[in-house]
Amino acid sequence: MKNLIIIYFLTVFAFFKYGNAQTEKGTFLLGGNVSYQLVDEQYFLNISPNIGYFVANKISIGLFSSLEKQNLLSDFLIGPNIRVYFLPSEIGSFFAGGTYLYNYIKAPAQRFEGSFNGFNTSLGYAMFLNNSIAIELSANYEKLEDRSGNLYFGIGFQIHLKK
Repeated sequence: MKNLIIIYFLTVFAFFKYGNAQTEKGTFLLGGNVSYQLVDEQYFLNISPNIGYFVANKISIGLFSSLEKQNLLSDFLIGPNIRVYFLPSEIGSFFAGGTYLYNYIKAPAQRFEGSFNGFNTSLGYAMFLNNSIAIELSANYEKLEDRSGNLYFGIGFQIHLKK
């Protein structure tokens, strides 16, 4: 997996011109993240779309959501988030984020249904392919009331839409 990510980014560097993403006040974010994680010897694929708005230069607030499906378990998370970009360069910028999570779980096989609260923090790097599109690698830590904390890595994209 690690080699695949390295090859991917070398290919992107070879074929795309470097640019600056739009992280100025008034810019909208639309994107998402896909992650793969191992928890208690079970594999999970997670799809997490998000939307945001830059309320100030390099600071966005928005809405995070996530859908996880594994066997007969349905797991849905949603919540507000904040993201701060820092150390920008010609090719990208580091970012840190935090999200409050409301988690709804339904597991018919175990006859369980419930909701929990939690949080997610992330640290990553957004590589700008042009003025509107960024590919991101991130390390994330998620803690929910009903589970132990999980560290996982993700790859995603963001589209920066300037008014």
